Amino acid sequence: IALRLNVLLEANAIPVELGVLFALLVFMGPISKSAQFPLHVWLPDAMEGPTPISALIHAATLVAAGIFLTARMFPVFEQFETVMTFIAWTGGITAFLGATIAVTQVDLKKALAYSTVSQLGYMMMALGVGSYSAGSFRGYIPDSNLNAQKALTSKNSIGLNSLQWQEVQLQSA
Repeated sequence: IALRLNVLLEANAIPVELGVLFALLVFMGPISKSAQFPLHVWLPDAMEGPTPISALIHAATLVAAGIFLTARMFPVFEQFETVMTFIAWTGGITAFLGATIAVTQVDLKKALAYSTVSQLGYMMMALGVGSYSAGSFRGYIPDSNLNAQKALTSKNSIGLNSLQWQEVQLQSA
């Protein structure tokens, strides 16, 4: 696709602005799939389900698919500096917002979800600044395993609800 697009652009068969528009429209898919700004709120809401479902959402099959699509379309995106800048800023804003919102959460599952959003933002920003290997490696291998493990083990941390905690406090007094 990238080679054909390059040939069309060099032959002036399509205007550069149309190529930028097409690339930005293709990038809208990864924005929604990887919970990038401004669509960064769906992932924490999806984490309210059962813990095994949360682990599945955190795994590479669902969340990192947008990173994978961006990495696969990297040769197309890198032909347009405007698109690469847009990808980098989108990832940077997402990373900052995800981390900032994560530290304010009292619900552990939502904090983990916003932490995941932040990590996805870092991966997208790495792809946007042209670091294909850093963005794609971080997205494929360690992130999916780590996030699935965090989601599964968060259930153990959430185990004691407030009523059980009060009973423990009363018994120890």
